[in-house]
Amino acid sequence: MLRFKIMSAGIGCAPNTRQILPSYTSTSAKLAAEVHLSAYPTTPDAAALQRLANLMLSAGMLSSPLDASALVFR
Repeated sequence: MLRFKIMSAGIGCAPNTRQILPSYTSTSAKLAAEVHLSAYPTTPDAAALQRLANLMLSAGMLSSPLDASALVFR
């Protein structure tokens, strides 16, 4: 529910998220200021996905190579 409210309010940057976090949780403003908020890309990255697929293949999690670019919608 918090994620929906943050996104629907148009708040996508870390300072604004940290500012409203205490009003939706029992987190103090001091602790909210220290929370690490990750940034995620808004568009798919075929190269990063291919790297992940290659790592999965080398770890034995995939039985054959995977063409990640075929999974990315453009």
